[in-house]
Amino acid sequence: MRQLLMGLVNTFPYREDIAMESGSGATVIGSIVVYLCDTLGGVDVIAGGVAGMVDPKWTDAEKREWVYVTVATAVEKKDMYRVDVLMHEYGIKYRRRNNGRKG
Repeated sequence: MRQLLMGLVNTFPYREDIAMESGSGATVIGSIVVYLCDTLGGVDVIAGGVAGMVDPKWTDAEKREWVYVTVATAVEKKDMYRVDVLMHEYGIKYRRRNNGRKG
């Protein structure tokens, strides 16, 4: 999971128009995350990945709330599109907080 998150914040392309892509099959990241949660024990997989990211501008409490409230709801519903959006938003916000750039 940490490697996936590192890809989102460093390598994968910035997708500003992701909200307009519903139904277009643009849920690759969401599908991977839901699958990992299903096979490896739930959203604790995401929490472990997020905890491993160096992000001094995001508190542990904020990380837990994002994982266990926001992302967990989408994962439980198997809403791959929503999970995809949330993961890409994480990458965008991480870059803005830590690199001072748009993405």
